[in-house]
Amino acid sequence: MSDYGRIGDYIGPVAAKKLSAVDIDANSSNQHEFGGNDALRRLLGTGEDRRASQGHGIPTALMYLSDDDAPAVADLETTWYDARRNNPNRSAEWRLYYKDCEPIRMARPGDLMCFGMLRDNRLLIIIAQHDSTAEAQAKWLFGIDDEQEGAFRFHDNTERELDAFGAQIFEALGINVEVRDDTYLPEMIGRWGYRFPSNEEFAAFSQSSFDGRGPHAR
Repeated sequence: MSDYGRIGDYIGPVAAKKLSAVDIDANSSNQHEFGGNDALRRLLGTGEDRRASQGHGIPTALMYLSDDDAPAVADLETTWYDARRNNPNRSAEWRLYYKDCEPIRMARPGDLMCFGMLRDNRLLIIIAQHDSTAEAQAKWLFGIDDEQEGAFRFHDNTERELDAFGAQIFEALGINVEVRDDTYLPEMIGRWGYRFPSNEEFAAFSQSSFDGRGPHAR
């Protein structure tokens, strides 16, 4: 496959979980927060609060991926804070607060959620539809096995070579992917735009690259 560099050239380690009803279902919860367990604290730190209301939030790109539609992307600022900061007799309780947006409204229990810090210091939150090709590819990209509902888990897959699927994600976010062989990404965009290819389409494209025939081969 063409060489886009390493995943770590664009994003650090990720924290991932399977969404539950209490996380995302408006009929089950009115929360707009995710609890900051050890995995999220490793990503976001445990120093000062970063409150969007005080102009010190975390620039965040939130993306929903499915097989049927183009990625839904929202740019917002999230708030990372210790809910017990004013209670010195209790241990810290970190939370990430977010505003309502289209990708969050599209999310459903069972979907995969991944958090990671991009190299431009934005927080990337990817939600991939359950049992979709996009979910399978996101798991491969970030080195995620079958996540369970509950706490986020930490995954460091930064040494893996970036594939064309990952390049599409970053391009959709406006991140310039440094393609060392500049044939493949324009070819993919020409074929599929920013629709994510099916497993069969992606496998055929990958095989044509691995065996040296290139994407134009027939």
